[in-house]
Amino acid sequence: MVPIRIIIVDDHPIVREGFRRILARSPEFDVIGEAGDGLVALDLCRQLTPDVVLLDIDLPGLDGIALTRQLQTSCTPPRVIVFSGHESEDYLRQALDAGARGYFLKGDEVAELRQAVNMVMDGRYFFSRRLQGEVVRLFMNGPDQPAQKENGYDRLTQREKQVFLLMLEGLGNQQIAEKLCISSRTLEKHRASVFAKLEVSNPVEMVRYALRHGIIDPRTWGRDH
Repeated sequence: MVPIRIIIVDDHPIVREGFRRILARSPEFDVIGEAGDGLVALDLCRQLTPDVVLLDIDLPGLDGIALTRQLQTSCTPPRVIVFSGHESEDYLRQALDAGARGYFLKGDEVAELRQAVNMVMDGRYFFSRRLQGEVVRLFMNGPDQPAQKENGYDRLTQREKQVFLLMLEGLGNQQIAEKLCISSRTLEKHRASVFAKLEVSNPVEMVRYALRHGIIDPRTWGRDH
């Protein structure tokens, strides 16, 4: 089995060393690099193209949210797991809006870190158990929608539903295009149509829509089974 290639980004060497030691205990993980600065990390990721990037929010040079957003513009964007001491809904929202697939809290169990990496590599999302309340509030407590409003999901074509569900699984544009055997331009048209019909404009609103309409289960989404 090919190991999952990981880069660790934190401005504290002792934190990076701790994560490296944890991940080194399993042969399925390969820490290929580390950085203590957001700009340095961006350059390193472009050079090494990791599968997963573990990064802190509070970074010098380029903060973790901005770094996550920049990483999503690459041809093969890595799956980003934010690790932070911030438990607020606002930080969680910012991380997801930027494209993060996981949010791991410092102080979580060691096994949770390994689980987080495996889950995002499997196309799912991961959230610390301590954030489950924030996750549900974030996605369920958005602006109310009129009860009589037509369910936009029912208006999606079969192909648009496939795109929507793959986006919910956390796949990137290139991965979705390859999986469905369509061009990037065709995928962009489907994405635009999905967002227009569902009246959403970002990943947070997309997931909120799916939760509210029973397309995904808030009790299990973002957790391993």
